[in-house]
Amino acid sequence: MKIITNTNQKGGTGKTSLTLLLAYGLADTGHTVLVIDLDQQCDASYLLTRGAYNSSQTSYEVLAKEQPLRPEEVYSTIAGGIDLVPASPRLNRLDTVLAGKLDVQFRLSDALDELETDYDYVLIDTPPAINFAVQNALTAADGLIIPVQADLLSLKGMQTLESVVKQIRRRSNPRLKIYGVAVMRYQAQTVFARSISQALDQISEE
Repeated sequence: MKIITNTNQKGGTGKTSLTLLLAYGLADTGHTVLVIDLDQQCDASYLLTRGAYNSSQTSYEVLAKEQPLRPEEVYSTIAGGIDLVPASPRLNRLDTVLAGKLDVQFRLSDALDELETDYDYVLIDTPPAINFAVQNALTAADGLIIPVQADLLSLKGMQTLESVVKQIRRRSNPRLKIYGVAVMRYQAQTVFARSISQALDQISEE
């Protein structure tokens, strides 16, 4: 089972779009896919289920209450081959609930141990933040994809995320790799977008 987290603390970079595109693409090629929605906006959850899921059985319960994550507690979606652990708006208070508790960054990885043989890929959609939800996503992941836009703020955001990845590798997940940077909403006809894309390529290589 390969676990991939899509994250960037900058909002509007296309994290949810990238997660769903990867999920549909992998499912279309015959892979079994689990999407875990950790964003309190619940966009991925809504798009995959039209909101038809139990709001008391979500990723919030997994992280806040250490609720087990078993096959029977995962939702089938409107897309064949894609299952879902939906999000909850209650995720916005997760940091307050977990404050002061030990080893909270391991809760998602521990829960995923129950599903190790059930899926080929797990894709984790995250909020635009560096919080306990994102720390759990990075600690559980084999690799990270960073969705960005071709703008200066994305360059700035990548530097911050690089620091976070180094801390995660040092403290909770030494195997974490950066699989790549996905430039979303790219407009190839503009000189500025091409320049930013080249700069992002250079940062990625470093």
